[in-house]
Amino acid sequence: MFSTLRNNSRIVVYIVVVAFVVTGAFMGYGAYFDGGGGGGGTQPPTSENPGVIAEVNNHEISEEEFFSVLQQQAPQRALSSSEIISFRYEILDSIIERHLILEKADDINVEVEVAEAEVEENYNALLEENEITEEELVENLSEQGFTLGDLKDDIRRNLERSKRLTQTIDEAIGEIEVSEAEIEELYLERYPEEETALADVEAELEDEIREGKRNEAVIDWLEGLKSEAEIVINEPVLSAYHEYQTENYEEAVEQFSSFIELESNPVFYNYLALSHSALGNYEAAEEIFSEAITEFPNDNDIGFNYAQLLVEQNKEAEAIEILNDISDRAGNDFMTRYQLFIMFSQLGAEEEANNELETIQGLSEEMEEEEDMPALEEDILEEEMEDIEIEDTEEDISVEDPIN
Repeated sequence: MFSTLRNNSRIVVYIVVVAFVVTGAFMGYGAYFDGGGGGGGTQPPTSENPGVIAEVNNHEISEEEFFSVLQQQAPQRALSSSEIISFRYEILDSIIERHLILEKADDINVEVEVAEAEVEENYNALLEENEITEEELVENLSEQGFTLGDLKDDIRRNLERSKRLTQTIDEAIGEIEVSEAEIEELYLERYPEEETALADVEAELEDEIREGKRNEAVIDWLEGLKSEAEIVINEPVLSAYHEYQTENYEEAVEQFSSFIELESNPVFYNYLALSHSALGNYEAAEEIFSEAITEFPNDNDIGFNYAQLLVEQNKEAEAIEILNDISDRAGNDFMTRYQLFIMFSQLGAEEEANNELETIQGLSEEMEEEEDMPALEEDILEEEMEDIEIEDTEEDISVEDPIN
């Protein structure tokens, strides 16, 4: 990463993350501490062939910028083929959002200041997080051709742009109002037995409602920015996925069909079938899933989505058969077992759902004993599976983006 920074004026990548909150901006500081990127097995292109992965209002997003963020944000676990595409798309979409927000900041002349104390606070936090002394860091920087001043300058720029992002969003969204009626409605929903007095939790509920409304407003505002922008995605697979995500299903069908002619890849079959389904072409979608599950019998994304499509066609018995095939090979895969439990429950297949639940509980006990339970799995057990009753699961099954 350091050679990349030297060859390209030390490009610093920022990414706006919009899910339930806007967290600001991130820079790949990891290289300052270990000389490497964020892993994930994806390497950026060489500087001799930089490439342009996308364009936003004629602003080029280079493959180098994209892969730098991709590496820094790469998850620790292996991703399925469908997850890889959606993860890459989310990274690119976040970079696009970052460019659009900063473009808006320029339009409305947003100016911010960063105090030296803020730089030092973030610098010390980085040292602590990376468990490295200043002496070790200076030596590492020197080996890479950088100085402590270079790092602190990057921290300062990061803070400046983070503040500009936040301030621009705040000005665009404005004040979020919360009514007494909204607070009372959430209170009655959250505390139906009235064991807790409204006065004791009113401030907490108001903050929760305001945060939720703000997040929705931010997402809507960003979608508006993107709808008005000229966005061109040059990477073929991400372009096809963009068509699928933006509900241009006919174009998605055309592009994923062309991919299959060149390469037999399960993820292409998956999105081709899902695009057909979204268009109401259920027979075509079922034929594609049937062909894909024959060619890729061990691909769970195809299996789950095929099962969902069959449910849409009132073919529950066939769907259960496919889910049983997935269960037979699921082994100790906690998340696959959990997905199976949910789908069996939704289908009213109580025996199968109970079997999955027992397996999940056994796996969780083993992980607790080994003190090695991933945070996500622990959250699922605590929040969603405690005292669950199969007959109370009434959520509808729908064919949508592949289960991840």
